Amino acid sequence: MIGSDLFMVASEPVTYAVAAQELLAAFSWNPWFIHEFWPLNEERMAMILRDAKAHAPRGAAFEVGCGVGHVAYLLARCGYDVIATDTTLLPERDVIFERAGIQFFPSNLNSLDLFPELEPNSFDVITLGEVIEHILNHPFGLMQRLAELLRPGGLLIVDTPNACTLWNGWRMITNKYSLWGTHDFIHEPKIKDGKLISIGEIHYHEYSSTELRGLLETVGLNVVTTRFMPCGIYKSQSLVRRTVKRLLWPLLHTRLLGAGQYILATKPS
Repeated sequence: MIGSDLFMVASEPVTYAVAAQELLAAFSWNPWFIHEFWPLNEERMAMILRDAKAHAPRGAAFEVGCGVGHVAYLLARCGYDVIATDTTLLPERDVIFERAGIQFFPSNLNSLDLFPELEPNSFDVITLGEVIEHILNHPFGLMQRLAELLRPGGLLIVDTPNACTLWNGWRMITNKYSLWGTHDFIHEPKIKDGKLISIGEIHYHEYSSTELRGLLETVGLNVVTTRFMPCGIYKSQSLVRRTVKRLLWPLLHTRLLGAGQYILATKPS
C-alpha cells in the first residue's frame, strides 16, 4: 500500500517542513526509506530546497535521475512545476507523482539523444542528485544538454560522492576497491543488443571537485558554490559509528572527510 491517509496533497504550496512530513507519510510503507535513506540524506534534501527557493522561489524544475521521486515531490509541494525522468519504472512512484501533479517520462541517461521531449531554456532549476557518477557513455553530453535546458540565470544543483577523502585514500593504500559498485562493474555487461545499458547500481567514475567544476565550466555554466557534507546518522548504525560521527560532525563538512560534494552552478543571463 502506497502512502497513508495523512498523504493528502493540497493545491497550494507548503513549506519545506510540511512537504517533508507529507513525504514521510507517503513512504510510510517503506521502512528502508523512513529509517535509513531519509536520516542519511535529510540535510541534503533541506539544502536542495533552500538553495532552489533562494534562487527561484517559483518556476519550472526538472529532476534528472529521480529515483523514488523524493526530490521531485518536495519541489512540487514547495511551489514548482516539476518534470522528472529516470531509467527505472516504478508504479509506486507513479501514484505519488500523480497526486503531486508531477510529469514523468522515462529516459536512458547514457543516450546521446537526451530528452528530445524538452525544449531549450525550459527550466529555472535542474537537480542532478547522485547521478553523474553513474554515467558511462558521455558525461559531458549530459551536462551540456542540462545547460541548454536551463533558462538564462537558471540554477543547476549537482551532488555526487566526494572522491578526494582521507577514507578513499586509505582504501587505495590498503589495496581495496577504488569505487562503490566495483564488483558490479566487473561482472555486469554494459552493452546489450547493440545499445548501452543504464545501470544505476554502478559508479563508473567518482569525481574530484576540480573535475566536476571543470566539467560545469566547460559547458558554459558559472560555479557559484561548492560544499562538502557527510552522510547522516540512523539508529541501526553501530553506537561507535554514531558517536564518532557526532564528535566529528563539523569536520565531516570538509573536503578531506565529507562523503559527498554539492555544487551550485548558474547559466549566464
